[in-house]
Amino acid sequence: MESAENSFNPQRVKALAHPIRLALLEYLSSVDQGTATQCAEAINESVASCSFHLRTLAKHGFVEQAESPDAKSKPWRLSETRQTRFSYDTPDEIAQFSTLGFAVLEQFSERMREFWSAAPQLPEEAINRALFSNISLWITQDEHEELLKEIEKVLFRLRERNTHPELRPEGAKHSTYFLAATPNLRDYLDK
Repeated sequence: MESAENSFNPQRVKALAHPIRLALLEYLSSVDQGTATQCAEAINESVASCSFHLRTLAKHGFVEQAESPDAKSKPWRLSETRQTRFSYDTPDEIAQFSTLGFAVLEQFSERMREFWSAAPQLPEEAINRALFSNISLWITQDEHEELLKEIEKVLFRLRERNTHPELRPEGAKHSTYFLAATPNLRDYLDK
């Protein structure tokens, strides 16, 4: 159960809806911990910018200071490693979630553009790891919830490898999955 301070609210969602913060969370989800300098190198931003955005993420409970291996470094790690579904009560809150949704969509769209631009130079293995899938289903709300739980169950089991390298089988490569589902708007807007 999430604590009140870690529950999703519009202020926390707004804090996420920034491309640098999303990139920092993505990087930190792939490593055990990282300093602002390591984050800056990984996402191609300045150390000062990463430090600022890491502090903002910490203020909202998304990252926290990790134990430092020495007196000089100040590593960060994720404080939440699971997906949380959004809840909302007002149109203003929905607007905040929409802003985050657009930011995540833009981040992943850019990742796909970069991948397919580089594809002619990539080995076949890398191309075979790419996935495009568009499936349209007639599905009840209960079936939708069950499907999401099954997908999350598999992904969360594999996600442990991000912060525990010893769990990675030989030949494992880092991949990012983006999942989205939307109902057909005609079922809601044409009535």
